[in-house]
Amino acid sequence: MFGKSNLARHWRVVATGLCFLTFLGAGLVLTVTVLPFILLFSTTPEQKERRVLKLIHYGFRFFMRYMRMLQPIGSFQVHGLDQVLALKGALFIANHPTLIDVVAIVSCLPTCQCIVKKSLLHNLFFGGLLRSAGYIANDYAAQLMDDCARRLQAGRSLLIFPEGTRSPVDGLHPFSRGAAQIAIRTGAPVVPVVITCEPPTLGRGTPWYVVPARPIDLTLRFLPPLAIPAAVMDKQGIPLQARALTRHIENFFLQELHLTKTVSLGLGDVGAPHPAYPSI
Repeated sequence: MFGKSNLARHWRVVATGLCFLTFLGAGLVLTVTVLPFILLFSTTPEQKERRVLKLIHYGFRFFMRYMRMLQPIGSFQVHGLDQVLALKGALFIANHPTLIDVVAIVSCLPTCQCIVKKSLLHNLFFGGLLRSAGYIANDYAAQLMDDCARRLQAGRSLLIFPEGTRSPVDGLHPFSRGAAQIAIRTGAPVVPVVITCEPPTLGRGTPWYVVPARPIDLTLRFLPPLAIPAAVMDKQGIPLQARALTRHIENFFLQELHLTKTVSLGLGDVGAPHPAYPSI
């Protein structure tokens, strides 16, 4: 006989599978039904892009409610959104504990674009939506910088996960310097988004059907734009400034997530993971 807790857990396995199927199915349906009308009736590329971004935003808002209704998610809390929602050309930087982080953040930001793997732009289910929304492929570094600069200068906001992959449990992977380079080259405000997921789920290497003992509590904290220390900008040249800014951002996230290790803003041994990080 199954106890009540076991039945609830088995239901969440089924519900999680339904959520994945719904996500893929909805992407395909929107691509073949709504997207053609947006492309047909948009008079400028900017109007088309803005409309598709809002379509994705509202689709993700619905999907977050859907996951709460089916109970993979128990609660979804958002703090500090009002203080950053009006920002134009902002660089949102987030840690990445779970697979649904992008969905959660974009459900809060109506016109935010993302840097994604090139393969996602050609995905059968939602590649057409992502391309039409102006999402940026992360394959060529020089082109990536130019694309990001154009988006930010046009007043679009960008979402970047500087770890480049989902975070380990109770830790962070080393941050790449790409986000810091974009911030320094463009002068865009750097807005931290601190994500917590309790209990952990849908991390890297965790199968979708391995669900926690209870529905998750997902929390987003949108914090004020980071002040860049003078010690960062005093470095000679963008590469050194980007290294120092990356470490400053890492330290900020470590402190906000109550991970006690920090890294020096100095430039010695910059390529090595610091002790709070697992080897990868």
